[in-house]
Amino acid sequence: MRNIILAFILILLCVFSGFSWAKYRLYQAGYKSVCSLVYKKIFLHKEITAPWYKECLSSSKAVALTDSKQNIITYIQSSLDQLNSSHLYVQTPIQRNYQERGEVLSTGIKAHWVEDVLVVKKVIIGSSAYNRGLLRGDILVSVNGAPMTDSYESFYKQGHYIIKRVREGESRELKFNIKKTKNHESMNLELTELNSSLALLKVPSFYSKILQKKGIIKMGKSLSGKNHIIIDWRGNGGGHVLSALRLLSLFTCKGQIVGEMIKPHSPLNKFELLKDLDDFGEQYFNFYNLKKIKLQTFGGYGCFKGKVSVVVDEETGSAAEIFALGLQELKQAKVWGSESSGQAVMALRYSLSELGQGFAVTVPEAMYRSDSGAVIEGQGVYIDEHYDLSLTNAVSGKDALIEEVVNSN
Repeated sequence: MRNIILAFILILLCVFSGFSWAKYRLYQAGYKSVCSLVYKKIFLHKEITAPWYKECLSSSKAVALTDSKQNIITYIQSSLDQLNSSHLYVQTPIQRNYQERGEVLSTGIKAHWVEDVLVVKKVIIGSSAYNRGLLRGDILVSVNGAPMTDSYESFYKQGHYIIKRVREGESRELKFNIKKTKNHESMNLELTELNSSLALLKVPSFYSKILQKKGIIKMGKSLSGKNHIIIDWRGNGGGHVLSALRLLSLFTCKGQIVGEMIKPHSPLNKFELLKDLDDFGEQYFNFYNLKKIKLQTFGGYGCFKGKVSVVVDEETGSAAEIFALGLQELKQAKVWGSESSGQAVMALRYSLSELGQGFAVTVPEAMYRSDSGAVIEGQGVYIDEHYDLSLTNAVSGKDALIEEVVNSN
């Protein structure tokens, strides 16, 4: 009996060792494939990527048999970060689901630092924080008895929150028990009439789906009679550039060249125009060997001829930055807020099946340059009216920046 047990244990050890070895080889192969893919596809010049590629391959060989999947993701991302490029990262299924559908397991609290104080800037409707009564402007004092050191901590950390609410010069301390629940943050355009001549358009993301012509034309008709629109890009990290161009078409009123995506080391010194077709990904793959992809707005989307103001922040990036700069150059729109993220490249997503279903790596393959020659990557959009949010305004519960833009009208 003892021999049978020992034999059984030995078999289990062999199976476990075999499984661990297979997983180790798979993770290592995934790491190497990322190194090769990035070296081949990224828009950066080879004198930058060649030494990086050698170091990346060397790092992939250092993967240990005991390393977990999360460790491998951390190692790969560390290698990618050395290239100092936006849109270059490993994407998990959870991240992708949130980016494309707005679905995430969270408390629903979005906070930011204002004068070294962590203040709630948004509460997702339907979340635990929303249902408990947290409000924009609340000060996050602690969670589970400890102060928070990261602005993202409150988004994922459930527990006992102590907050301070300041209204009209008076403050009070409140306690909330907040849980992580499955939330859906709306990614839809939201148009609000502020008065008979002014409207506010909030555009939270371009990731969820490509904007359709009918919807943009309908929105344009609802702007009839308005002579000023404020477009709020705060928190919009970008997404489908075709959506940005379609929406921009409502304000340019006709087809105009906005800028171009440049692939510095492409073999053919030719360019093509991005067409108004939903198969953006297929179009891009057809442009693989071309030097440039010209971006343009399109006719037939309606025409808003009034004044346009754009609001951005440090989270505004990618297609949202291209849109903001396009309005600035083609419509003489005034841009308000704080420095945008400076992350305008064209990136494609590639499956990273070695890590499991739904994992991917995004690779920036072309950089953006506007028709006037302006570059956004690493610089951001030029801010016409800088706005520094004070703690007094942040805790008021009001959107002080939008109020300032409205009052400038």
